[in-house]
Amino acid sequence: MNKIIQVANIAPQTTKEQMQTLFGFIGKIDDIRLYPTIDLAMQVTCKICFIKFHDSSNVSTAQHLTNTVFIDRALVIIPFMESEIPDEQRGLELLTSGTLLPGIADPKLPQHVTSQLEGFPPHQVVGTYDPKLAEAHLPMYPPLPNNYDGRKIEEIRRTVLVANTDKELSPQIILDHFNQCGEVKYFRLCTRDNDPLGYALIEFTEQPSLLEALKQNGVPLGSQAIKVYHATQAIVKPQAKTNEAAQKEIEEAMSRQAQTILSQGIDSMTNATTPHLGAPVIKEKRRSRSRHRSRDRRRSGSRGKRRRSSSRRRVDNRYRSRSRERVSRRRSRSRDHYKRRSYSRSPSRSRKSRSRSSKREDKKKSSTKKHKERKKDREKDREKDDKRERDRGKDEKRDRDEKREKDRDEKRDNGKDKEEKRREDRKEKNGRREEKDRSKDREKEDKVREKERIKEEVSQNGKE
Repeated sequence: MNKIIQVANIAPQTTKEQMQTLFGFIGKIDDIRLYPTIDLAMQVTCKICFIKFHDSSNVSTAQHLTNTVFIDRALVIIPFMESEIPDEQRGLELLTSGTLLPGIADPKLPQHVTSQLEGFPPHQVVGTYDPKLAEAHLPMYPPLPNNYDGRKIEEIRRTVLVANTDKELSPQIILDHFNQCGEVKYFRLCTRDNDPLGYALIEFTEQPSLLEALKQNGVPLGSQAIKVYHATQAIVKPQAKTNEAAQKEIEEAMSRQAQTILSQGIDSMTNATTPHLGAPVIKEKRRSRSRHRSRDRRRSGSRGKRRRSSSRRRVDNRYRSRSRERVSRRRSRSRDHYKRRSYSRSPSRSRKSRSRSSKREDKKKSSTKKHKERKKDREKDREKDDKRERDRGKDEKRDRDEKREKDRDEKRDNGKDKEEKRREDRKEKNGRREEKDRSKDREKEDKVREKERIKEEVSQNGKE
């Protein structure tokens, strides 16, 4: 059973204790919450309260206080159908959504369209009355559950259900047809389980457009005649992003952008430090190689000439045939040697290219290491700053404590001094009193002695 009631149209100066006192006469209250709990930046014109009773029978009793004037407002009390009291965000949404007040027109609907609670608790429903529907001989609004908030009810009262739509028709044709009745705000095709008919929910921007849409009942659209009814549920809209979600997305985008900027900076640093292929430095190296090659070829040519001249001398001698064979062998050897040399240069090139790539990788690694080290240094600096701030806070706290201790000691010393002064004053007063008492005693003694002396003189005179 429901144990929670929603109290709306509460004066802004009302306190939680006042509401607890008012509804505490009905029955024991388990929990009570009055929203907003703090003063907001916006101007609050009214408050909303949720009260959870210990006994569910108190809910129906509390509803009899509806229209009771409290401070300067007539309270509106309806049962809250959820099992738990909503949090402040949900309560403020209900407060700002235009929660229904019995017999009062919804501010977003025309003035002649009014909504009110009908029936008796716990079977109350929200009934909406539009006199123009009766004048046009159109069906009246169906009742809705009383736990719907005002915004949802207002959306439903601007929505129609279109049944028996031709499934071969495109959604744009249906939308264009109903745009003739008024501006369409939301449109959604829908189906039902085990139902071959096609359905569509259409929410209009203005409530008067709904009357024109209801007149389309029975009008052929495509190959079938459509049926138009009042909707009993609102179109489910995509939830708007909260400020926190939007802030998270912005932070993620900023972090991605920062990462791309960092990577571009690292690449530019590595490109600046490592030479590219086709750079003028490498061209110079190629030139130097070509020079070496030309020198080698010249040397090999001069060697060949020398060998040829020596062979001719030998030919002049008696060993012509042998020298020719030797010359041919030497030529083949020199060619083989030249080929071997030329072939041996290719692995050196690959080694140099490998060394260049390894240098680039090393420079990239060193740049990334430097970046990480800088990052670590920044984090260390931040930690040091935080530590300094903490130490400052601790030092300030110690100074405050020491100051307090000094003040206390001074107060104690002042108290002791005052006590000592009081004691001295008391001693002085007591000493003065004692002196007075002594002087009085002395005077008395002197008087007694005078009297005795006078008596003795009188007695002596009498004897004489």
